[in-house]
Amino acid sequence: MHNKSFTADGAATVVGGRNVGDIYFAYGPGEHYIDTDVLALGPAAAEVSTMFDAYWNSASAYPAAMILPDAPDGLTRLQVAVATAKASDQAQPYFAAITQSVLHGPLSAGQEVIEWVKVTLIAADPLKGLGQQDAGGLLGERLTALLTDQATRPAASLDLISAYFVRP
Repeated sequence: MHNKSFTADGAATVVGGRNVGDIYFAYGPGEHYIDTDVLALGPAAAEVSTMFDAYWNSASAYPAAMILPDAPDGLTRLQVAVATAKASDQAQPYFAAITQSVLHGPLSAGQEVIEWVKVTLIAADPLKGLGQQDAGGLLGERLTALLTDQATRPAASLDLISAYFVRP
């Protein structure tokens, strides 16, 4: 599965392009990748949870043990890498940027910084990986249907959050 979501109790979810490859956690000089995400709460989070479960339980999903090698010392190596990064002089500008961000102050003070908006979750049919999706089940088809339907098309603007936009 390559879905990009982290959902807690069906009440809050982070979706977008979050990856766990080493280059996404790199710091200091050199090339780094950056991801953008969006936090969704309430019904949208429940929809993401339902969508994830549909993928997780579909014939398109395979157990990680079939694909990934065992890493018995993986957690220890990760903990050492995090401690090393936190203690590094190269990490200090990152920590400074976080504390100077526009969200840090209000979040630290317990202030609400959420922008409440209407959202619509669309996802491709989980069976697309097996070539068995329903008619209209591809993401592009579902997005086109939403954008052309009088009842669901946006009145003024549209913000899309996706891990990838792939053109056929």
